Amino acid sequence: MKNIIMFLFFTTILAPPIFGQGKIDQVKRNTKKKKITYYYGPSSSSSNYKSTSHSSNNSSLGASIISGIFIGLASLIPSERGLAEKHGAPMGLQYYPYMEKGNGKYTRNETKDTPNTIVTDAGIYYESQQLFGLDAMAQFNLSRKISFSANTLLMREKFEDKKADIMGTLNLNAAYHLFTYTGLDMWLGGGFSHLFLENGFSGANFNIGTEIFIAKPVSLYTNWYFAGLSDNVNYTQGLIGARTYIKNTFIKVGYQFSTITGVTFKGLNVGLGIVI
Repeated sequence: MKNIIMFLFFTTILAPPIFGQGKIDQVKRNTKKKKITYYYGPSSSSSNYKSTSHSSNNSSLGASIISGIFIGLASLIPSERGLAEKHGAPMGLQYYPYMEKGNGKYTRNETKDTPNTIVTDAGIYYESQQLFGLDAMAQFNLSRKISFSANTLLMREKFEDKKADIMGTLNLNAAYHLFTYTGLDMWLGGGFSHLFLENGFSGANFNIGTEIFIAKPVSLYTNWYFAGLSDNVNYTQGLIGARTYIKNTFIKVGYQFSTITGVTFKGLNVGLGIVI
């Protein structure tokens, strides 16, 4: 009896956690449901309807509050015309963040600004030995206020006893940069998202992000997507991290977070980028 107890104890302690396995497979099972419902109360149909309505009202209220905050903050920003008259030049994008006369991605130095730039980066996503992937981003800054971007994340999950599962996301967005100061960039955008999983799911997304240049040559960076796809499949995907710029290149280190149909993915993201 003692030997049996010891055997059960050590197999329980040393065995890998089952709940951490098969995340992509769990997403596949969830997306096969015709309708994914998240219950906030009793399981009766009337209660579900009320809970869904209540949740929708809360979401609408939250969106209104966030919009009000952004409108209030935007009203505090001095006009670009006034700033240009004060500094003698309009704000423009730089080819290289942290030039000798700049502490960020924007400048009022007329001789070294540019009307547009292209930013690309690629990185490695690592959650565990079984689950890892690659991510890539390309962004075209049309002006100091408008940008277009493409962002993709590909994940692979493999266990010894099963075939590898593959899943990917793609976000195509246009964004308006609310705040364009030397040391601060903040944007809101919208666009199209696609989940690469079996037949695939597509839909609209909302994008929000910011980059704060805290001290030469380091910035804090975050970028988030909230997507509502076909067949009631939703996902949230974001990155929080830091960038260190070296001329027109940068090193990024951060934390990648995604939740798809209630399944959470989170891990380290490390990569390189270039400003053209």
